[in-house]
Amino acid sequence: SSWYPEVRHGVFTYYFLAGMRGYADNNKDKKITYKELADYLAENVPDKVREISSGQRLQTPTFVGDENKVMVFNPAVAADCLL
Repeated sequence: SSWYPEVRHGVFTYYFLAGMRGYADNNKDKKITYKELADYLAENVPDKVREISSGQRLQTPTFVGDENKVMVFNPAVAADCLL
């Protein structure tokens, strides 16, 4: 995992928490599925790792599981819990 100094988290952790807070909710149905979170991480983590490492590191998040499984039913509630 690559460290993201500005937010004091690993890059994966930062985007995982953001995704759970609602940023991964692509269809805006107030549910975050496994696939939505996996897609959000795949879109954001590799680019941020490349950026902060000046192209020296690669990180590719990988998920295995039921892509339709709902992980969060109301991101607004999750956001309050993660603050």
